[in-house]
Amino acid sequence: MTAQFITNKIVAKRYVNALFALAKEAKQVDKVWQDLCALQSLFSNSPKAASIIASSNVPQALQAQIITAIEQNLKPQKLTKNFLALLKEHNRLNILTLVIAAFEAEMEKDQGIVAVAVYSATKLDNKQQAELAKILQENYKKEIKLSITLKPELLSGFVVKVGAKMVDCSLATKLKVFEAESKKAMLNII
Repeated sequence: MTAQFITNKIVAKRYVNALFALAKEAKQVDKVWQDLCALQSLFSNSPKAASIIASSNVPQALQAQIITAIEQNLKPQKLTKNFLALLKEHNRLNILTLVIAAFEAEMEKDQGIVAVAVYSATKLDNKQQAELAKILQENYKKEIKLSITLKPELLSGFVVKVGAKMVDCSLATKLKVFEAESKKAMLNII
């Protein structure tokens, strides 16, 4: 992660805190979320528009034109529209995808949902996912939202990440530990 990316995440979180508080006060969290999901979907279907919005090197006028066209097409809630105008005004449209991710995290936190990232060497079937979710629900006493990413480089096993906590049950890590211990043992023999 670059320093700029980290800075952008921090800035996005600040914007989201304000947007979420306003949306909650107006009882429009779900509507704002629907607007943000529509934006995310649009960016997924139009990578060129997404890259123009995400770039801090693209002229603001071009970004503003794209956002205006998007607003005319999606017809977002007034709160969402005002928020997008604020991002345009402060030249922060480049953090929009980070804002969407941070809004989702804030919404889940507010609803008592724990987001869990799972990195697995092989595809987990529905039964395995359900078992993992059940174990995590028993541990956290909250609803669990699994996000599963396939990572063949783990060789076997998986890594579970909840917030800042991580449990690594991958063969790749066990082999690295074994290698380090073997080297240490060899040095002690020599």
